Amino acid sequence: MVPSDNGQKHHHHIEAKGPQSYWVHRFTGGAHSMASKFSRVVYFARNQRDAERYIRTIEGSSELR
Repeated sequence: MVPSDNGQKHHHHIEAKGPQSYWVHRFTGGAHSMASKFSRVVYFARNQRDAERYIRTIEGSSELR
């Protein structure tokens, strides 16, 4: 499936769920839209560095465009 280029923006947030549990949430829509209030967990990491690396990688790729 190829994502459509419909102008939607994505942003990510890391939530620490425990000492070795970090969840990366993806929000769709602009920072002020209703859609940004709801997220989807897209990645689980054992440390914050790996979660941050995932975000840098995915935001730099064409997967979300």
